[in-house]
Amino acid sequence: MTKKANLLLEILTEELPPKNLTRLAMSLKESIAEGLKTSGFEYELDDVLLATPRRLAVILNNVTAKQPDQVIERKGPLTSIAFFPDGAPKPQATGFAKSCDVSVEQLERLDTPKGECLYFKKTESGKSIFDCLPDIVTEAIKKLPIKKQMRWGDHDITFERPVHGIMLMYGRKIVPGIILEKTTSNKTQGHRFYNLSPITISSPKAYVKTLKKYAHVFVDFNERKNIIRTQAIHATQRIGSPVISDALLDEVTASTEWPLALLANFSNDFLSLPKEVLIASMEKHQRCFPVVDQYNQLLPHFITTANIKPYRTKYIIRGNERVMRARLSDAKFFYETDLKHPLNMYVEQLGHVVFQKQLGTLLNKTQRLQKLSSYIAKQLKIKTTDIERAALLSKTDLMTSMVGEFPELQGIMGEYYAQNDNEPETVAIALKEQYMPRFSTDDLPKTETGQTLAIADRIDTLVGMFGINQIPTGTKDPFALRRAAFGLIRIMIENELHLNLNELIKETYNIYKHSDHPLPKEHLGVTLGAFILDRLATWSQQNGFTLDQHNATLGGPIWHEDLVLFHARLKAVQHFATLPEAESLAAANKRVKNILIKNEADILKHAFKMDLLKESAEIQLARDISKKIEAADAFEKNRDYTGLLIDLAKLRDPVDRFFETVMVMDEDPKLQQNRLALLVKLRELFLKVADISLLQIGAS
Repeated sequence: MTKKANLLLEILTEELPPKNLTRLAMSLKESIAEGLKTSGFEYELDDVLLATPRRLAVILNNVTAKQPDQVIERKGPLTSIAFFPDGAPKPQATGFAKSCDVSVEQLERLDTPKGECLYFKKTESGKSIFDCLPDIVTEAIKKLPIKKQMRWGDHDITFERPVHGIMLMYGRKIVPGIILEKTTSNKTQGHRFYNLSPITISSPKAYVKTLKKYAHVFVDFNERKNIIRTQAIHATQRIGSPVISDALLDEVTASTEWPLALLANFSNDFLSLPKEVLIASMEKHQRCFPVVDQYNQLLPHFITTANIKPYRTKYIIRGNERVMRARLSDAKFFYETDLKHPLNMYVEQLGHVVFQKQLGTLLNKTQRLQKLSSYIAKQLKIKTTDIERAALLSKTDLMTSMVGEFPELQGIMGEYYAQNDNEPETVAIALKEQYMPRFSTDDLPKTETGQTLAIADRIDTLVGMFGINQIPTGTKDPFALRRAAFGLIRIMIENELHLNLNELIKETYNIYKHSDHPLPKEHLGVTLGAFILDRLATWSQQNGFTLDQHNATLGGPIWHEDLVLFHARLKAVQHFATLPEAESLAAANKRVKNILIKNEADILKHAFKMDLLKESAEIQLARDISKKIEAADAFEKNRDYTGLLIDLAKLRDPVDRFFETVMVMDEDPKLQQNRLALLVKLRELFLKVADISLLQIGAS
């Protein structure tokens, strides 16, 4: 029976960047697991994440003690060419023997279809985990996603932060080696303020418990995370509840080893500030959790998290309150200063801020947005007065002190400042809604003005960036063009805004063309269209549609003319796929498609003629198709694509009979050409909605 034991690695460091901690820990665990697998070791992987500000750790369970033995086989040259007639070996034989590290006499002979050849075979014993593990760990460390490597002292090595020790164990034994210029051991350090003495770990199984009991360290990231959440809820249970965002909770968890959540207060005077400002100050500057009442109204309290559990917590609370008071005072000053200046005062200042070197300043973008928003409003048949005003003020809050301090409040502060300036309510709301959705699952703009401005902002950026060939590559997307395209799709489809996307791209290009920054790249509609198409596939799958349903719908009418109609067709295809006739008709359409592709040249020369039909099955199919064509017009007029496909599903039996009894490629060229023309009419009928030949119905 193969011996197995648990494996433990710990990299002890200076404080690691909290925002990158979980990514580092997961990457380290995955890379070591992959290294073991590649080297032939077996192991058991769990979902426990071991990471604190000062350590990255990995535990893998039931790792085999050695690699399996390997049988090495090699075939050499044929004996007929490897030896002289007297049996003396030629260079081919001696060269092969030397490559196998044996003499010619030690080689075996093997019969093959080509004749007898020289043959080498040996069993190589697998290496011990003690021999392989240091190299596996070293390679895993090289793969860590570290953006900026740090060098310290006179060392040649680099890492995210200075390294103090490496613990590497297999079972109860130390795996000897030197990693990051540190000799491996079974010793670590505890909490910086509780235990400075070295702590010996007896085995990987004892690691988590030993650190918790003797070192004041909760090394399990998720355990620490739950402790903070529970403590925060408990601390506020009599007054309200904490507002805990996942991102901030992860960051606070990554900043502590022995956490203690404490309730602190700030002055009621600061509640006059916008709620978003208070939350941004608490979360961004102080890494604290706001507190709200049962009506979701902000309270003059916050949760701060300490990395120690002192006998007297009041000093920690007072210190945090003092710093919070200073932060909120700054925010109040910014807000009150901004209120003294109307937003329209900032319009000219936008000309001093570069949006993108080749696309001009924020003022240039604002001027394009005014024209583009007006065009979109006319297409949607809505009033343009407020839209043009909203476009004019759309970027002005970027010049305010508050947004300069908290960029994430762009648009949000614009709404507050516009209300203070007595701008129309629709304008104020649009200044906030132009940035919605801010992420893939965020709320959408609800007002017509906000929707129009949001579309204009995104299409201006997309066309501009594609026009200067700043197209996202790989994971690099500095201008968030993927998010812009996805947001554009969501706004148009989910708000049912009927816009011709192709014409919108052309109009945006023309606005650039007649501006101070014409685009050098023409005919970008195809490239940008394909880019949006990729995002549309993601949207379809996220909303419960399969990829084949999406592709089938794309195969129908031109997809980019109206995304709302695309969605209507997509829903129709999804319903059609559930019908009992769907599988047979999808297969028949695929057969029709293949036949027509092979005979494309002949089809173009001949029109369908009813009087050339002979077989009863083709006569019946032609009559049924004619009836469906007449009915299809009414379905299309009402945009009832589901009803149209349900009606077309009735063609299953006549289509099946046609292929069972009629020879399409008849010897008579007139009959052959006429039947091909009939199949063209059948295919065109389904293509009014989608190319159902692309549906994978009943496929395993």
